[in-house]
Amino acid sequence: MKATSLTLSLIVVSVLTLGHETAAQTPPAIPPQISTPDKVETRLGILEFKDGVPSKATLDKVYDNLDATYAYRAFMDNMRGVSIHALRKGMREIGVKDNEVLVFSELMDAKSLFLTANADTIYVMGALDLTHGPVVLEAPQVSGCRAGRLVPLDR
Repeated sequence: MKATSLTLSLIVVSVLTLGHETAAQTPPAIPPQISTPDKVETRLGILEFKDGVPSKATLDKVYDNLDATYAYRAFMDNMRGVSIHALRKGMREIGVKDNEVLVFSELMDAKSLFLTANADTIYVMGALDLTHGPVVLEAPQVSGCRAGRLVPLDR
């Protein structure tokens, strides 16, 4: 009996000592590659975090940048449509109606009021009125250079 009690006492002391030594050890360090630093330098300025949580100032900077990004995208996505509308309006003001084309009689040069016009291209512009349904555009033949015409599909 004495041997069994002594063995049991040694096992209990060993387990308690082992548990004490394990608890006293420091946990392994978290690799810096997977943790959020306290400060990050960006084009927006310094972004600050505490335990991975952004500060109020950081949150405001990021949301302001997101708002500016959305505003830029809205502007860029709609600029083409606004440009086409302005071109149609300008052609109407000089007498070109919908379903008619404006053919430039001369080639463009440095004095032309176009942003990126080519000096060796014949420009033709027009606007199609699709309020009465689809339209087929018949292009002229290159060899004969006959005039093209617009034909509504409902005819």
